[in-house]
Amino acid sequence: MLRTTNIALFDQCIWSVTNFLAVALFAHVASPEEFGQFSLAFTVTIFVSGLAAALSGEVLAVARVDLRAASKNDRPPDDQFFAQKARAAGITAMLAMVGAIAVSVVMVWFAGNLTVIGVWVAVTAPAAIWAEGMRAMAYAQRKTRVAFLISSAWLAGQGLATLIVGLGMGRLDHTAVLTGWFCGAMASAVASSLATAQRLQFRGATRAEWRRRCSFGLEYAVTAGTMNLTVVLAAAFVGVVEAGLMRALQTAFGPVNVLMVSIRNVVVPVAAELYRGHRLWNVSVQATLAVGGANALMWFLLATFPDLGRLIMDENWPADAGVVSGFSLLRLAAAAIFGALVVFRALDVTRLSVRLHLLSSGLLIITFSAYLQFGLEPALWAAGAAYSAAAALWWLIARRLVTTSVA
Repeated sequence: MLRTTNIALFDQCIWSVTNFLAVALFAHVASPEEFGQFSLAFTVTIFVSGLAAALSGEVLAVARVDLRAASKNDRPPDDQFFAQKARAAGITAMLAMVGAIAVSVVMVWFAGNLTVIGVWVAVTAPAAIWAEGMRAMAYAQRKTRVAFLISSAWLAGQGLATLIVGLGMGRLDHTAVLTGWFCGAMASAVASSLATAQRLQFRGATRAEWRRRCSFGLEYAVTAGTMNLTVVLAAAFVGVVEAGLMRALQTAFGPVNVLMVSIRNVVVPVAAELYRGHRLWNVSVQATLAVGGANALMWFLLATFPDLGRLIMDENWPADAGVVSGFSLLRLAAAAIFGALVVFRALDVTRLSVRLHLLSSGLLIITFSAYLQFGLEPALWAAGAAYSAAAALWWLIARRLVTTSVA
């Protein structure tokens, strides 16, 4: 169990590094306008990739548990599980195509035209989304080594291609970075296809499967989708340069995301199986303190040492420390909600958590959009305050759920 957990954590680190390198390297070779365009296209790709993981891997993980429970053996029936896998892969394949279209539409709508940068990302998107979906399906089947292979193939392909193209051209520029990202995505997609030999199925899903898929997709859209939407909103109300600043901030806090995903993948399943009452509450508090503490540390470092942010993102880092602090407040509120969500996931109250996500995400989006007319800094502070109020509501309800679970 410990060895599997360590592989999963290392895999998540590798996966995060690939995205971090793509954004950070491009920030060093691009003007603020170009980086804003890349940030828009990249954000759409990341959002659809996460949606593919939710609709394929997370749904498959729950289906695997249900099939095992209904079976007399300790493993799900092969024929039913293979059909579930094929349908999950079919959803991923469709989203891979949707991702390329979505990138193109967003670029034309907000950047005025597709641009060369948009074309590069649109071409890369299908492979990136497919690899993310296959990796999530590997986790659903407890095949952490396959997930690790998929991540490693991306990092190796991206690193080698960037190095070769950069050396060949005599400098690191847009072409080298985008080529490296494309080759990494393709290497990962090919590795996942060879490792799984996954067939596709587009029909045959039951109503229960579709309900679960819609629930998981909606929950993802109103959680991770909300933070990604702030990038698009910044482009819509202010400009693509501000969209680039939002992506730079989100990328700088990437190490905290690794911690959050690790807690979600490791701690939440254990809490759901073993803990109730006071022990479950303690796990939730500890998760909040861990993620909140990591966010607070990043806030201190980036606000106190602005050269650190510029070292990562060059001229595409916010010059005003107030922008960094406002975004950090927003991240602290998100950490509080994440900690409370441990209780909701452990007690399997998905419907209630989706409603709360809709409420809190709606409050964040409305506040952020309303204050963008005054600039990015006021919008971030206002959104952070609104999200903090929503976090307080999450914890009040989480406390009631814990108390009820004991009674």
